[in-house]
Amino acid sequence: MEQPTGMDFRTLDFERLWAGRSLTTAVERSVVADLLGPQPWERVLEVGPGAGRLTDVVASHGREYVALDLHREFLARLPVDATPAHVLRVEADARRAPLNDGTFDLIVAVRIFNFFADPPELLREFHRLLRPGGRLLLGYQPRPSVATLVDDVRNALHGRRPPGAPTMTFGRGDRISAQPSSFPAWLSTRSYVRSALSRAGFRVDRSVSTGAEDYALGRRLPARLFARAAPLADRLAIFPTQFVWARRLPDASGPPFPDWEDMLRCSRCGTAYGAVSWSPPRDIACAACGDALRVEPGWLLSSPTEGRAAQG
Repeated sequence: MEQPTGMDFRTLDFERLWAGRSLTTAVERSVVADLLGPQPWERVLEVGPGAGRLTDVVASHGREYVALDLHREFLARLPVDATPAHVLRVEADARRAPLNDGTFDLIVAVRIFNFFADPPELLREFHRLLRPGGRLLLGYQPRPSVATLVDDVRNALHGRRPPGAPTMTFGRGDRISAQPSSFPAWLSTRSYVRSALSRAGFRVDRSVSTGAEDYALGRRLPARLFARAAPLADRLAIFPTQFVWARRLPDASGPPFPDWEDMLRCSRCGTAYGAVSWSPPRDIACAACGDALRVEPGWLLSSPTEGRAAQG
């Protein structure tokens, strides 16, 4: 899971978090596969892949696959094989990716949006990274929903809501702090997310919703039923997870699609590194500001002095 600077998710136990939720994973994998469609994308970026619940589905849709996360510990666990022609794991902040403009024709970011205090900043970076006409699949937890109502009731029963604090379901405002949450997180209204996407230069083509399968009443039903019902569920605007399929608006002045060896740029000053070979392992420095990265076969690491331990 990628996260903003200052937040460390390395203590998060993914196995415990997703224990007993295999149906939710199956539904989300089906929804993602459906939205990505049958055609192979040229170069796919998965942001915040976590333990890799969706990674093989995302990677199988791209001729080239890149995973980006703030922590190499997560990247090292990804179940990525040789299906794409190229595979790269990038250790970086998603808001300042060391990758050139227009490097991807598809970005997939599921269950990370809520952890960013400034979502427009993240969406602007996604817009920069996509080639004109490229697609963004964004999965997030909106408000209000069944989940916010359940949590509001639980907070009230256990006295966990501070006096005067707005409820997640009925509180006013576009964004409200999520409670309970192990890490700082925010819940946004669906209209806020659509507006933020529009301001960042995206057009929403489609949205679907899931999440009923995460509750006891739905756990006896097959995943395909929830996946097929996702478009209808979205119209009800009460389900806990929404997937938005958006397009970067065409721009005739967009940069040319970079080759695999030419897609790196300095995250500090924006200077392109030029053609970079992924072997042998070594440190590379920006010609303009001297900021360094560690290049290894299949890896791009933000801490050169620690790079050799990345795959340990």
